[in-house]
Amino acid sequence: QLSRLSRLSRLSVCLSVCLSVCLSLPPELLESDDLHSVIRLVLKTGNYMNAGGYAGSAIGFRMASLLKLVDTRANKPGMNLMHYVVMQAQKVDVALLKFPDKLTHIADAARIHKEDIESEFQRELKKVKEAKEEAQKQEELRAQMENFLKVR
Repeated sequence: QLSRLSRLSRLSVCLSVCLSVCLSLPPELLESDDLHSVIRLVLKTGNYMNAGGYAGSAIGFRMASLLKLVDTRANKPGMNLMHYVVMQAQKVDVALLKFPDKLTHIADAARIHKEDIESEFQRELKKVKEAKEEAQKQEELRAQMENFLKVR
């Protein structure tokens, strides 16, 4: 029983840390002017490349599109669209490229996977239900744990 409670306690601490990181990240992203400038450079570059087509005057793009920057090759060997955007950022202001240093929670947030947290939570919830059912069978234990077992 004690090991179940310690695992539940560890899960609680883990969820608390994850929640803290997830709540800290959005303000960092929203308030990072340098990040916004780099994203605008990506948008301008995409609009220039797509000029004349249906996507040539976009007002935004999907974040998944950022992954394609390294896949879009230039006419120079060994160069891709990511290199070009970095060169443009350097021309505007070299400090723009330091934006990752200001995003202190981004590395921690990248390690958090919603599916992992949900599945771990469901496993622990199942264990709590099993413990509750087992405690219901033992009269003395049920009396001692009555307040705890009322939690859903």
